Amino acid sequence: MVSSSGLHNVRGRSTTIIIAFAAVISLLFLPLTVFAQVQQEETSFLTYENPTYGIFMQYPSNWIASTSGLADHTDLIAFYSPLRNVSDLSQARLIISVIIYSQNVSLQEYTNYLSTILNQSEQVDVTSSSEVDIAGYSGHRVVLANQPNQNTTLTFYQMNTWTTIGNKVYFLTYQGEERAFNQYLPEVNRMLQSLTIEEVI
Repeated sequence: MVSSSGLHNVRGRSTTIIIAFAAVISLLFLPLTVFAQVQQEETSFLTYENPTYGIFMQYPSNWIASTSGLADHTDLIAFYSPLRNVSDLSQARLIISVIIYSQNVSLQEYTNYLSTILNQSEQVDVTSSSEVDIAGYSGHRVVLANQPNQNTTLTFYQMNTWTTIGNKVYFLTYQGEERAFNQYLPEVNRMLQSLTIEEVI
């Protein structure tokens, strides 16, 4: 027959063993948890280079850079966000374009031109318009919102950012469905902050 003091000791040892075991398990999985968090926080970046137009920019390695299927001859390349699962409706994308004129064009002139077009459009709403810095040059940014048709509740956003250098307009278009647009906006901002433009004669 086990005495009450002996039973107490057994229970005490059992509790100690359980606590120790839990601590060991926690220590075993802790490195994995920390590693997973570090993996999420640290996204590797690749560099896009276009020496013809003096463009250099970093982009996330899990994004797809493609020159196929571009809508206009002024488009140089598009960067597509990753599709994480089947519920992703569409990919967000950032397009770099360069428009070349026969003579120099000022930032104010081009901004006024685009503002006139947007003000005449009934299909989009201008949610913001502001001056920005692009690769060390003065630029402008306009964010647009529109619903493709009345049968959907989805809203698509488009952030247009541009600057002019000589006779060239450097135009960056970020667009996507509202959820994807907001989700990847921090990464796109980091891409735009890494952008450098070297004037090519």
